[in-house]
Parts: sequence; structure tokens; C-alpha cells
Amino acid sequence: MSTAATWNASATFFHIRNMVFFLGVIAMNYTWSRPSPVDLIFLVAIAMSILVVQPVRANFLLALAVLSVWIIAFTFASLPFADDPEVRFEILAKTFVASIAVLSAYLASGWNDQDFTAFFKVYVISTTIGALIGVAAFAISHPELTWDGRARSFTDDPNMFSSFVIPGVLATIYLLKERRIAKPVGYLCLLILLAAVACAFSRIAAVATFSVAVGYLGFINRRRLPAFIIKVVVLCTAGLLALALALAFSEDFSSKFFERFTVAKSYDLGRFGRYGRFLLVIPMILENPRGAGVLQLELVFPEPIHNIFLSAFVNYGWLGGFSWLFLFFGSLVALLRSHIRTGSDVPIVLMLSVIGIVMCASLHEAEHWRHLWLFLGMAWGFSASSFGACTSSAPQAMTPASRSVAQPGSAFVWGTRGRGFESRRSDH
Repeated sequence: MSTAATWNASATFFHIRNMVFFLGVIAMNYTWSRPSPVDLIFLVAIAMSILVVQPVRANFLLALAVLSVWIIAFTFASLPFADDPEVRFEILAKTFVASIAVLSAYLASGWNDQDFTAFFKVYVISTTIGALIGVAAFAISHPELTWDGRARSFTDDPNMFSSFVIPGVLATIYLLKERRIAKPVGYLCLLILLAAVACAFSRIAAVATFSVAVGYLGFINRRRLPAFIIKVVVLCTAGLLALALALAFSEDFSSKFFERFTVAKSYDLGRFGRYGRFLLVIPMILENPRGAGVLQLELVFPEPIHNIFLSAFVNYGWLGGFSWLFLFFGSLVALLRSHIRTGSDVPIVLMLSVIGIVMCASLHEAEHWRHLWLFLGMAWGFSASSFGACTSSAPQAMTPASRSVAQPGSAFVWGTRGRGFESRRSDH
């Protein structure tokens, strides 16, 4: 096969692979079955990535190394219990969700501005679909699509559901700011997404959504502080008005709101409550560097440790705990550096998405949340070199007459203005 034909085939697989991945992002709305359809779709995207020719960048290799250490940590800690089929399945499940981070890191390392715009649009579509289902389910008190009177759509629980929506809120704000979505559509999506967070009644998700959304708005308006303050006051007033209307006209919303409007519920308190377990595992972490292994703390406590930082240390040992810390904080450092190099908001949106999801994971069992690993992978994979290119990151067919000519286009771009991004640094 000639070089031109090879590049043509790779470009075709690049576009198809991206579309398969985007289909998986939409399928993340459904997680009831094991495995779920999204898992099979992501496996296809992983397989197709082998056929895509793109540079393997250092940031992707580092992410792959750290994720490998994470997998080794929980596998090693669980080896004494490997004869239990439930333990073996749990190891497999955790390995798979980590592979989602590998996939998204590899994709992101070859994406440019338009590719990320396409991803953000697909993510907004996905979360808006889930949000509509969740809000409607809460409104009619659907027994299957709600949990304890809280919206969850087709996800496992309201906490997973609301944390899944958070990056959709940020992506919508980004698309509105960049004028890559019509204002009426963008504001309608934003309203639906915020309503979904409200109907999920996750206290930490509400705090996280407010924090990262206001944080991003503050970043956008950092040179226009008075305008930012006015916007926050207007948004808070509108939010309080909407809350007052919901409390006045929806008895279900009113009762659930006042039930959840507290710092600590009964299951949070006591020696074996959520906060009590946080203290109880600290001596266990210090005494057992290897870690307890997957599913083993269920034999000790009535519920798992609902904090991803403590869980990583106590379940998977010091190796797992420190690899998680490196994954999380390293992703933030990498994105800040990428923002400095490109001047783009995309790394900021990814960073705040990771922070918002991890805020929720600090009070819930979140290691199976696919969106957590998807955004961690995006954070590690983001490449200033690929992003700064004005041409598509997809491999293009190169004929002898066109080897020195940049080829236009981008993967799965619809509704964008086709604006390339030019780095503000002279060396890109």
C-alpha cells in the first residue's frame, strides 16, 4: 500500500473512531446493565485507535504509566482474595474504567480546537438528554428513574447522575462564550442541566456545580470584575426565584428540598456513619501499606468509604493512594500549563470539570464513574502542540504535490464556525 493510501485509510479511521467515541459519550446515559452498551462502544473505539496513525506524545505515555501503576496497585492488593469471583469481576471492572482514561487521553493528544468543540457539543447533547429524562422522572415520580424521590435517569444513582451533568454545564457556558452554539439553544440546555442537578438533590453536586460554574464565569470576566459581580447577582437572583417557585408549586420538591437541606444526615453521623468511617480508616491506612483489597471493607463497615482519596489508600494501599494523588493533581498542573501555552479556555473547562467531579467523589463511591475517568484522560492527553494547529488533527492524504500544503478539515465538526486556533506563543 502506498504512503498516500495509508494516510487516507488512517484519516478515515480517525473520523470513524471519533464518531464511535462520541456515540459512547451519548450512551453514558445508560449504566443499569453490566456490562452496559457504553462499555462495548468504548471497546470498539479502543480497537479502532490501533488503526489511527497519530503521534504518541510524552503526556499520553506518562498518563499510561500512572494508570498502569493504579491498576497494578488495586490488583496486587486484591490478589489474596482472587479466588472470589466477585473480586475478580471488580478488578476487571476497575481495569476497564481506567482504560476509558487511556482511550480519552490518546484521543485528546491528537485533537485540535475544532475536535474539542465537537466533543463539548456531543457532551452537552448527552447530558441534556439525561437531564430531560431525570427532570421528567422526578416530575411524575417514576419509581425506576428516581431513587429515594431523587432524579437519576438511567444511571446508577442520583450522585452519579448529577456529577455527570456538571461538565455539561461548563461545556455549555464555553460554547456560549465562544459563540459556537445558538444563544436560545445554549440557555435552554443550561436551564435543563441546572434543573437536573436540583432534582437530583445531591448536596455536594449542587455545591460543586455552583463553585465551578461561578469559577469559570469569574475566569471569563477576570478583567471585567464589576460586570462579573452584576452577572453573579443576576444569576443568584434568578436561581432563588426559580427555587421559590419550585418550593411553592411542587410539594414533592419542597419536601425533598427541606429533607436534604442539611450538612449531615443520620447516615453521615455516628461511629460507622460516613464521616465516622473517614476517621476509622486512617489507622488502617498507616498499618497496612499493601491495602485491604477490593470489596474487603464491606466485611468491616456497613457501607464503602465514600471518599475517593481515602478509598484509594485504604483499599489499594500506598501505591494506589499516591498514584491517585498524582493522577488528580498532575492533571490540574498539566492543564494549567496547557492553558498558559495555548491561551485557550478548553484546558480551563477540562480542569474545572475534573475538579467538579472529584468534589462529588470526595463524598461518594465514585471509582466506577465513567465520566470521571473520561475527563481525567482528557486532562492528561490534552496536547498544546496538536491543539494549536490550525489544520485538522486527523491524518490527511499526502500526495507528492501536496506534501507541503496544510490540509483543512476536522473530525465530526458540525455547527462550528471552522475557526482554527492560533497559539499565542511563537514556538507553536
